[in-house]
This record gives sequence, structure tokens and C-alpha cells, in this order.
Amino acid sequence: MADEIKRVVLWVILAATCACIGIFFLPNDPARERIRTTRLASADERAANGLAVRAWLEQSRVYRGDGLSLRFIFENHAHGKIAALRFLDLQTPGFDFPKTWTVGHNAPGAPRATAALVVYLDPGQSESIETRLQPTVDSHGVFSITALFGGTSIGNTTAEPHQDMQIPISVGPVEISTPSRERIALFMRRAYSVGKDLTLPLLLAILAYLFQKNQKELETRESNARDARETRESNARDERDRRQQVWNSQLPRLHENAERHYMPMARSMRVLLSRVNALPGDPQKRTEEEMGQCLYYFLLVLRRWKHLRDKRGAVFFKDREGEKLVQLAWWVFNWHVEQTFTVSLRDRALKEIAIAEEFDAFQGKLGTSDSLKKCREIFGDWSARSNDFPKCMALLKLLRETLSFETNRPFDGHWYSSPAEFEVEAESNYEFPAKPEPKVKELKCALTAYYDHTKQYLKEAQRSSQLN
Repeated sequence: MADEIKRVVLWVILAATCACIGIFFLPNDPARERIRTTRLASADERAANGLAVRAWLEQSRVYRGDGLSLRFIFENHAHGKIAALRFLDLQTPGFDFPKTWTVGHNAPGAPRATAALVVYLDPGQSESIETRLQPTVDSHGVFSITALFGGTSIGNTTAEPHQDMQIPISVGPVEISTPSRERIALFMRRAYSVGKDLTLPLLLAILAYLFQKNQKELETRESNARDARETRESNARDERDRRQQVWNSQLPRLHENAERHYMPMARSMRVLLSRVNALPGDPQKRTEEEMGQCLYYFLLVLRRWKHLRDKRGAVFFKDREGEKLVQLAWWVFNWHVEQTFTVSLRDRALKEIAIAEEFDAFQGKLGTSDSLKKCREIFGDWSARSNDFPKCMALLKLLRETLSFETNRPFDGHWYSSPAEFEVEAESNYEFPAKPEPKVKELKCALTAYYDHTKQYLKEAQRSSQLN
């Protein structure tokens, strides 16, 4: 809309500029041109004791740089003479003060100075004086010329007294201008004449155009917004349907994985940790049954993880950060198991037990299987003397806490009204093994990312439950 208004304004300015140029340079219309006329004025003859004074200006307008003639005509209508007729005052605003005058036929000769101008008139005689008025350098405007003459009326007899008289007279107005000012004044008159007839219709046409344009753009924006909203809603519905279809297909699988793999493994880890924590601190006080139970749950955790890997390939959670953390933690834990038991011994021992092996059956095999006997020996020595053993149990603790939370996460908001308890702690609260150093470093970074990410998820879930 703003760009359209700018274009309209530019076109209006262009049209107005062209019109102004045409109006300015359009030739004068003689029918409307102001006529230059002469200016005449007469003094009151009765107040002048029979002396008639008339003033004459050559024209009513003059350009600066040109001049015009000013003439005063005196006629004696009295019975006596008029002597010493002279200027008492002369005002010529807008013009240079005339310094010389040319006197008519009664006193021929060279031009006389204004101050020395004296005229004598006999009864019935007339006389004229004339000068050339020159506009001043910077004058412009409308002016009038005023003069005050003085003289003495002389009677025919000695009985008639002499009378002094003063005769004022004013002639004008006269306009002083320049061709450029005349052209500008003519342009202004023409512009006003055109503008008063065209401005209102033009403004109304522009406003009508802008209003119509605005209405059309408003309708277009509303239509586009409506189409965009419908598109978003349609896309959102399609996305919800797609997610629902994916969810409907994945939820049974997640439930199956939780039921067959994650929950039994998390339970085995929890029992193993509780049995290990219950062991006496002195290895000499640990009974064969206690060590057998710890070994049983230790091998059961390994067996169930192997079963998960064989059947599903890896863990699959709703959260990718959780998957990465569990895989790294198990990788480090399994690395220490292989370093302690060797891969061959571990695999032989795992073949001896089943997924749902009962402790009594395991205890019977423990007395006859060389692989299980060797594992019990190594496990006892590992738990009694190695500094890495409690750190590996910390890995199992992290695995159990993550498995327990991620097993229930898919059901948040669908089955459970609130998320499961999040038992995972910050990375600084765990003491992990030092080796292998690259994987342990990666594990710590993954734990920090998972912890922060899940805390944010829990805050949003809590805020959503409060709003609902």
C-alpha cells in the first residue's frame, strides 16, 4: 500500500509539474491582460483661488529599469496674476527624486533644478512642467506621487490684497514591477484559477482511487490470510493424523519392548545394586550365598541385554538423547566386563543360563559348570579388590534410572496424567570409571545434555498439566 501511494504521489507531482510549466509559459491572453493606462489627477480649483492644477502620469505600470513621464499642468482662471508658483514639497516613493524639470513654452530654456523651479502665470495663461521618473534599484509595489505647490495670487488693483496659497495634489497609483514578477503573478493567478476548479475533483479522485485500492488489498490480504490459515489447519490435521498413525503403530511395539526387555532388565539391575550394596565391607565376611546371588543377577543383566541386542538390535526410546546415553553407558560397562572376565568366558557363562533363569536352577548349575565357577571367582575378586567395581555399579545405576524413566515416557499424557519420577542426577553426582577415556568423556557430555533436556521436558509437562 505504501509503495502504491508513493507511485500515485509521484504521478500527481509529475502531472502538477507539467501543468505548472505549461501555465507559466503560456502566452498572455490579451483579453485578460491588465491594461497600462495613464493616470490623471486635479487639485481643487476653488481652494486654489482660481488656479487649476492637474497631474499626469504616462502609464499606470512601469518595469524596473524603465522610466515614465510625470507632468503638472497649471491654468490661471483668476483675474489677477499668480506669482512665484513653486514646489513646497514633493514625494516620489519608489522612484528616484527628480532633480530637473523641463518647463513649457512660458519659460523656455534648459531644464531647471527642482528647488529653483518658479513659474509665473498671467490671467488665462497655462503652463506645464515635466520630468522623467526612474524607479529605484530594488523598488516594487504600488505607489502614489504627491506634491504640494505654493504661490501668491496678485490682484488687479491695489485694493485687492495679495494672497498666499498652497495647493496639494496626488496622482497614482502606479505599479513598479519586473517581467519575472509579472510572469509569476500571472502564473499565480492562472494556477489559482485552475486549482480552484480542479483541486477538489482531483483530490476526490485520488482519495477514491486509494480507498478502492486499499479495499482491494484488504480483501486480498484477508483472502490470503484465510487461505494460509486453512492450509495451516489442514497441514496440522494431516500432521496429527500422521503422528497418530505412527503412534498407533509404535505404541504397541514400545509397550512390548518395555514389557519383554526394559522392565525385566531394570528390575535385575535394581536387585543387583541392592545385593551389592548389602554386601559386608570386609570381603572375608561375605557368604557364598550372597556372592552367588550377586553373580546371578549380574549374569542375568548381561543375558537380558544380549537377548535385547539379538531381538531388537538396540534400545528404542521416545527420546534420542536417552537412547544415546544408555548405549554409551552400556558400552563403557561392557568394556570393563570384557576386560575383567574376557569375552570368551563371558559368552560361555551366558550360554549356561536362560532369560528367565530361576536362582535355584542357577545355584545348581553353579556347582557343576566350570565357566560359572570361574565367573564366581573373578566376580568375587573384582568386587573385593578393584577400584573400578563401584564405578561400574554407578554405570548400572545410571542405566537403571534411565531405563525406568524412558520406559514410561511414551505413556505420559496418554495413559498417565503426570510423568514418571526422574531419578537421573547431574553428571557431577556420579563417579564413573576413568577408562576408556574417550568414551567416558563422551558419556559425561551425553549425560549432561540428557539431564538438561529432560528437566526442560518435565517443566513443560508440569506447566501443561497446570493449564489443563
